[in-house]
Amino acid sequence: MKAMLAEGVHSTAAEGYATLMRDANQGLNDVNVAGDGRREWIIPGRIEVLGKHVDYAGGRSLLTMARSRLALDSGKFPSARSALAMP
Repeated sequence: MKAMLAEGVHSTAAEGYATLMRDANQGLNDVNVAGDGRREWIIPGRIEVLGKHVDYAGGRSLLTMARSRLALDSGKFPSARSALAMP
């Protein structure tokens, strides 16, 4: 959470993301996925009003934020299978 706050993420949003990541980590813990080597991603919600996919080629698009967001946490099972948790 400290890193998010240092990057300018509002404290309420940072707390929400921290809760999502805690829940995702707990999901992996519940199925005995090792803690070392885990990767975490936070994907903020957004709504693309105009310009779908044109921003990839340098075009302009009109975006707004959405209250929903996604947190992903991944790791490996002891059997070398992958695991993904989304709270």
